[in-house]
Amino acid sequence: MRKIVSAIRVGKYTLLLLDGPVPTEEHSKYCIDGIEYDIVPVYDLPNNIAVAAEGLFVGKTVQFV
Repeated sequence: MRKIVSAIRVGKYTLLLLDGPVPTEEHSKYCIDGIEYDIVPVYDLPNNIAVAAEGLFVGKTVQFV
């Protein structure tokens, strides 16, 4: 699990900066506050993930499922 440090809205996506690297173990979804989100590819942005959603994510934790 990682904690979300900041969030930036980019079109229909929200880019989430994490407090550490994305785990290298295989995962197919992100789970934040019990809601599962599909993975949106993010390139050349270490410690970042993106979700096709809008909301208040800062301070929450991400599970990689």
